[in-house]
Amino acid sequence: MAIFSLRLYKNEEVLAIIRRHFTTFFGPLFRFLIILSVILSLHYFLPSFRYKLTLIIIFFILAVIYLGYLFVVWYLVNIVITTQRIIDINQKGLTKRVVTEISLEDISKISSLKEGVFQNLFNVGSLIIEVKEGGKIVGFAVKNPQDIMSRLNQLRRDNEKIQPNSKRSIS
Repeated sequence: MAIFSLRLYKNEEVLAIIRRHFTTFFGPLFRFLIILSVILSLHYFLPSFRYKLTLIIIFFILAVIYLGYLFVVWYLVNIVITTQRIIDINQKGLTKRVVTEISLEDISKISSLKEGVFQNLFNVGSLIIEVKEGGKIVGFAVKNPQDIMSRLNQLRRDNEKIQPNSKRSIS
């Protein structure tokens, strides 16, 4: 099932799709559990009236819809690595998506960053890809950022050997 469509160039293949580590969803999940506990406590704090159970069920359904929204926004933030470029897909809400594309030739520096006990314990960190023109892509909370960094650097070296200055066409 394709959540987003991606047009590949001729002879281009998707090598990896990098998502945030699952532990980054703990924050939204914690917010949902707080909302859920407030909803369930309404049963004890609201005075008894005819539609009390209906009101609690409606609030519960809204909380589940909110959790689904948080999951979709969390899940659709990706970095796609292909044989010719890196595509950064940032989902901001349900209807706004920002897509940034960088060819491998335009990358000036790739680095990784792991801070604190939590990131070292779960082997999670940030992947920072800097562009020659001055911009950058930052992948927050990705698993094995050093491994991804070394694979990207190897891909850049291999790509420079194979295609020094070739033109691309969309298939």
